[in-house]
Order: sequence, then C-alpha cells, then structure tokens
Amino acid sequence: MKKFFLFFLLTNLYSSEKISLLYQEYLKNPENLSVIKKLAISYKEMRDFNKAIDFYKLVLEKEPDNPFNHYELALCYKLKGRPDKALEITTNALFYFENNDRLNILKADILLDIGKVALALDIYNKYKDSCDKLDKKAYIFGKMGRCYLELKDYKNAECYLIESLRMKANSWNYYYLSKLFEEKKNIDSALWAIKKALAYSKKDEFEDELFNKRLNYLLYNKGIIFKDKGENEKAKEIFDELVSKNRLKTCIYVEKANYWRKRL
Repeated sequence: MKKFFLFFLLTNLYSSEKISLLYQEYLKNPENLSVIKKLAISYKEMRDFNKAIDFYKLVLEKEPDNPFNHYELALCYKLKGRPDKALEITTNALFYFENNDRLNILKADILLDIGKVALALDIYNKYKDSCDKLDKKAYIFGKMGRCYLELKDYKNAECYLIESLRMKANSWNYYYLSKLFEEKKNIDSALWAIKKALAYSKKDEFEDELFNKRLNYLLYNKGIIFKDKGENEKAKEIFDELVSKNRLKTCIYVEKANYWRKRL
C-alpha cells in the first residue's frame, strides 16, 4: 500500500509539473493546437474533466472536422457524470460522421448507462461482426452481455459475457457474470466470478471497494443459505472467515456475519 501511495503521489507530481510546463507554452502561443491537445489529454488523464472539457472545446473550434475530437469531448462529459451532454455531442457529431465506429459505440455506451438498453443493443449488434480487432470485439461482446443481463435474457447474457472473456479477460465482465449467476441462483459460480473480477482488477480504489463489497454480500448469503438449512457449522465457518479476513470492516455484510456467528 505504501509503495502504491508513493507511486500515485510521484505520478501526480510529475503530471502537475507536465501540465504547468504545457500551460506556460499555451500562454505564449494560444493558437498552438498541438499544445492545446496535450493539455486536454493531460487533464483527462488526471481526471480533471472540467479543464479537459475546456481544452477539448478549444480543440474543436480549431479542428471541427476531426471526429476524434468530438469523441473525446463527449467521453469527458460521460466520465464527468453528464451522460445528457455526452449523448447530445455524439448525436450531433454522428449527423456529420454517421459511420464512425468510435462515435457510434460511445453512443451505445451512453444509452446503456442511461437505461436505454434496447437502443444500445441495436448499435452493438450492428458492429459486432465487423470488428477487425480482437480487443474491440471483446469490448462489444461484453457490453452486449451486459445489455442482455439488463433485459433478463440470461442465456444470451452468459453467452456474450463468456465469449468476451475468452477473447480478453476483463474485471468488469467477470463482475457482471457474477451478477448473472447470482440472479440464476447459482451462488458458487457467482463467488467464482467475483473472485476472478478481483484477480483481474486494476486495483483501482473504486473497483476494489465495489468488488470486495460484492464478495462480502455473496459470502454472507451463502452463509445464510447454510443457516436456513440448519447446517450451522458450515454457516459459522463462512461467517468467521468473512469477519476475520475482511479488509472492509465497516461493510454491512461483515457486521451481519458477526451478528450471526455469535448466535450459531
């Protein structure tokens, strides 16, 4: 953890210094498109989406005929949590660049995020067979699996998620596969999938917390299943493990497990 924190700190210091130097160049020559692009990219990498958006808007003013600039601006709005603006930008851009793969797939991603699953699935279906790159195909298949999961079409959801994972391991596809198995009442497979999600996670703080909470939730429910069957020793074993080995001590499922292990 200390090494990670030091790496994170040094990375941010380097990025801040890099942006400072770029900004000085920009002030000297505000018309330099290359510097403006580098600033937009750097702010996006630092997750300062407000500043990234400001500079991508400047990029678009100077280079409106490049679909990639529209894509990047829309993506920043999506990452900022403004899917409405992201959808508006992609929709407008697709009026001029209607066959652009990147923009169309981003639009599908935004539609999925806002719950317009059928519309998103139509777009993914259009591009799933024309992908010439394995990574891109794996990405689309994973998104299609998530769409089918939202639509409760478990057969297709499992098919597309597993096919995507065969092409390329991905923590989020394992996460959604875990949700699918849970909805199908297969808790052991759901636990296997969330453990795989943790194994392939980029150790991002958000991912780490979300995946561990899901692991706790599934373990707790497995313990409850044993308890309800009267298999108290098996239930207590799971609750003991959940309480003693868990890093998220304040997680509600750890607290619930602690409650039951004292009463079995």
